[in-house]
Amino acid sequence: MLIHLTPTFINPFRDAKVTLERLSITAGNDRFEYDIPIEDLALKRPFPNKTYYIACRKRKNKAFIGLLAHIEEDEINTFTVYEEWKTITDNGFEHSHFHYITFHLLDNKFNSVSQNFCLWQAYSTERHKDWASVSCTPKMELYAKISKDNPRRNEIEDGYYFNGVLKQRIEQYYVSTIPHSELFERGEILFSNRMPDINLDGFNLTRYMMNDEEIRAMDNQMSKEKNFLKKAAELGLPFDFCQTVYTFLLSTYITPEGFHSIFSNMYSSDTVFEYLERMVEHNLLIIDEQDSELGFDDTSFLTLNIEYDPSILVDNEREIFDKS
Repeated sequence: MLIHLTPTFINPFRDAKVTLERLSITAGNDRFEYDIPIEDLALKRPFPNKTYYIACRKRKNKAFIGLLAHIEEDEINTFTVYEEWKTITDNGFEHSHFHYITFHLLDNKFNSVSQNFCLWQAYSTERHKDWASVSCTPKMELYAKISKDNPRRNEIEDGYYFNGVLKQRIEQYYVSTIPHSELFERGEILFSNRMPDINLDGFNLTRYMMNDEEIRAMDNQMSKEKNFLKKAAELGLPFDFCQTVYTFLLSTYITPEGFHSIFSNMYSSDTVFEYLERMVEHNLLIIDEQDSELGFDDTSFLTLNIEYDPSILVDNEREIFDKS
């Protein structure tokens, strides 16, 4: 199958640098994963609206509208595109942004699909009657809220960092297939020489299947984060606060004083201290062993309880892994 992708990040700020860290396609009942080599891609701004950054294949420093990927799959019903982005501002603030787009193919008549609604609009169905390309074509953004008037509003789920920056977007994208020849004919009409060339800008991707250990590791992290946030919600703690705490503590130790700084624009120091203390009291977080004798204060180094830390297997989990 030939897939025309338009990995897009909307960045309205001049002081924020955008990079694409990873791009992959997962397809088939066996969850085959196709990685598109990032080193062969460049971020360009092919539209008059220069807030749109679109990934394309590197070629003569020219800006193309997306790229082409051929995968070894026929007559599939769904596949998922994963984009991992990073933004860094001039003052040092860094965020990762995760974008999942699950393409649901409404037919298997033809052998090509496109992320850009304009290219397959002639084959759209009744469910697409209110769609407009600018609002309905999948894209990642720095700050965004889906409009209640967007016809795809129920197909998009967003998650945010504590400061309102978009952390994760999960989209369900229902598309019609399009004949190979019409994909390029339509592309030339709409985008002229900005449409990627099948011979020069295409990737023939080979299969990489996630092994059982990788699948278990991914499921393990998702499960532990879900349990952490569920218990936090039962304690009446704000979701955005707890998700941010969890994300930071996945990779480092942080003191309440450090979290005061992170949440300074959202919560008072007393509130941050109170929330963290409650999380320690109910065993969501633990105090580092070196600080445990001193008790909980602003300088205590905090980490995740091992029950919620995906990098640590507790005994019953280790038994399951060993048996498998």
